[in-house]
Amino acid sequence: MKKISLLLVFLSSVFSSVYGAEFKVLTKATSVRSLPDGEIVGTLEEGKEEELYGRFSFWGKGREGWVNLDFTEVNLPDFTVTGRLNLRLVERDSGEVIIVSSEDADSIYGVLKGKPVAVSKSEESSEPVEYEFQIAVLNRRGILVSPTGRELPLKPGTVVLIDPVTGKVLFSGELWERLEFKKVSLEPEVDSILEEVNHLVDIFNSAKYSSPIAERLGYYVKVLPVEGEDISLVPTGDGYGVKLSLKYQLFYRDGRPVKTRKTRLIFKKSNFEFWRKVTEVCFNYGVTKFVEIDVYRYDGENFKEEGFVASSYNVYKLGKLSTTEDFMENAESELSEDLWFFADRVYEELEDGDSEKR
Repeated sequence: MKKISLLLVFLSSVFSSVYGAEFKVLTKATSVRSLPDGEIVGTLEEGKEEELYGRFSFWGKGREGWVNLDFTEVNLPDFTVTGRLNLRLVERDSGEVIIVSSEDADSIYGVLKGKPVAVSKSEESSEPVEYEFQIAVLNRRGILVSPTGRELPLKPGTVVLIDPVTGKVLFSGELWERLEFKKVSLEPEVDSILEEVNHLVDIFNSAKYSSPIAERLGYYVKVLPVEGEDISLVPTGDGYGVKLSLKYQLFYRDGRPVKTRKTRLIFKKSNFEFWRKVTEVCFNYGVTKFVEIDVYRYDGENFKEEGFVASSYNVYKLGKLSTTEDFMENAESELSEDLWFFADRVYEELEDGDSEKR
């Protein structure tokens, strides 16, 4: 019965309540979904604040549905207590613990590492100890520390049992010495991000300059060099997001800017692939929440913002941004239709097969 009770505790805590918590949208907008990673049912704009009713992994339930919390700042305690559980434990020299269900004069019966056991009292060096644990769901990344100093990182959403008196934590069949929450202190490497992004910009511009369509038209769409003023870090309390501005302008092939025409981007897939690589660079240099690319284009007079593409670190870690198609499917984006050179149906024809390689 003790094993079944523990299982029910953990299952009931997967979808955790977070009473009194709120989240605030940090990106230009984020999708609201019917379920975590489910159907899109709405949108929340930047700065929108809502009460957080529940949490599952990196997804949070707001008033209208589920949102990816990577795109938000969440006002949360380190963990949320969802209940209490009394257990009797036998601590072994190996660091493992037996969760005791019953005992008689000679033996102890219980669960060890998820399996039922019966051990002789003469073989154990300690007696059962009574604990009143808090059932806690982590809201932030934590680190378990063993009595020997061994560490185990834990993700948000992980369920642990905490003894509020001693601070000891029962997790994965072991009784850990303590649970620590380390503040994010290391900022992403902005200089390295700028250097790598500008390297990608050079490659992208060279490909556009030498493309057959640029030879036919006599001009191409160029991304201007990214400078320090074009990048900003966004601290969230549990990591950093980054916002990056990319400016597009038409240039003649002899190097002169086209000053009287509105810039329109030509191939969708190649631009999304470029944004995917820029996003990957940011995540590789210390960004652990989101990357928002704000797209500006020269409209004949000034540079005007025409939308954004935002990507989640956790979605990236799951491998869902690994190809152009994945990125187009799983990144958040809101771009002006007027940004593009062709209508969508034309892109479907042009980008069919290997046309992007021309």
